Amino acid sequence: MIAAGLSNGRIKLFNCFTGSVIVELIDHTELVRSLDISRDGNLQLISGSHDGTLKMWDLNDEGNMYFSHKIRTKVNSVKFSPSGQFTAAVGANKMVLLWQGSISHSKLQRLDGHHNEVVSVDFSPDSALMATASYDTRVIVWDTFTCCKLKELGHMFPSPSFIYAGGANANHVRSVRFSREGCIATVCDDGYVRFWQWEIEEEPVEIVQLKDPLSCTFSHDGSMLAVGTRSGEAVFVSSPPCVASLVELSRLVVRKGTSRQAVESLLVPRLVKNKLLYIEGHMR
Repeated sequence: MIAAGLSNGRIKLFNCFTGSVIVELIDHTELVRSLDISRDGNLQLISGSHDGTLKMWDLNDEGNMYFSHKIRTKVNSVKFSPSGQFTAAVGANKMVLLWQGSISHSKLQRLDGHHNEVVSVDFSPDSALMATASYDTRVIVWDTFTCCKLKELGHMFPSPSFIYAGGANANHVRSVRFSREGCIATVCDDGYVRFWQWEIEEEPVEIVQLKDPLSCTFSHDGSMLAVGTRSGEAVFVSSPPCVASLVELSRLVVRKGTSRQAVESLLVPRLVKNKLLYIEGHMR
């Protein structure tokens, strides 16, 4: 199935094979800005709206809405982590929210770091990292377990002052996505799509110029990036070769099934442990 959020606050679920409407979900009062379905097989849907609420829907129970969370500011993007362990929401007023687990059963964490509206969020394949994109011209990479900043990816040089970043500028970052190998793609109002191997290089490894890019998402294997534009086009861009090292691939496998606390207790050399914990990328 595919879920579509509408400007009138309704959500429609479609059968991908027949194109027919399965069910229509009604509770939001304004535009539904973002939707995500859990990847753990439980068929839970989370929705974020400009009415300032997050809602949880059980698609196994005919789309029953079983939880609503009032935020009081418009929500721009919501996301489940691949492991199902984290849930994130970003929006106006520099808002970045993170739950360790379902939003209905866990305490939220507010992450401070952006200076303008936050519009996009995504998790790394191992769920250990979260990236948020903002109108302040930056993408911030966070450690999901400690809520610490690991890296800032700037889209304007030199970096704007606090006052300039908080206002109108021509370098709003509109979208951020992780590939299967952990490469990051970003879309910016300056007309460029950037690919980052953020742990290795401070600058983008490749830049592609497109007219009015607005959103992006990777193909399943990470070889292609689909970019949506303001004119209604979908442009497909080949991703730069990203051959992950054996160490990086091993870390992705380990962290997919091992929490930060469990890694801390492993009887391995500190150098290996730091690599597993992404510590070498921490901001000083």
